[in-house]
Amino acid sequence: MAVTLPCAPSAAAAVRHELSQLDELDWILGDVMLVASELVNNAVVHSGGTEHHDIQVRALRRGSRLTLSVRDPGISGRSAGARPPTDGQRGGWGLRLVEALSERWGEERRDGYCVWADIRLPTGSEAEMSQ
Repeated sequence: MAVTLPCAPSAAAAVRHELSQLDELDWILGDVMLVASELVNNAVVHSGGTEHHDIQVRALRRGSRLTLSVRDPGISGRSAGARPPTDGQRGGWGLRLVEALSERWGEERRDGYCVWADIRLPTGSEAEMSQ
């Protein structure tokens, strides 16, 4: 799956809709949709882009892994990072969720700014247990 969307609040819902069409993800689909939503929301909120800028979202399956990547214009020059928890914290949980649901995640600055996450997919007996 590859989709280009405006850097706007509606982007996360559009990505969730696209991902919901991937039947082969089985029970892990909810985790994939949550990780994708968080990465897209971070791009929309923190990239410095506007509705006139695009973000590119890709989901690529490689064996037992699904790599989600979100490329934004990277105008702000900021880098992704999970914030340490504070008392009464509102927001800032997105990348902590990504860390918890992904095997690994990272970032790169080339042709804008890209944040990606690898999610382990169920195989064999794991997939059977979910049915």
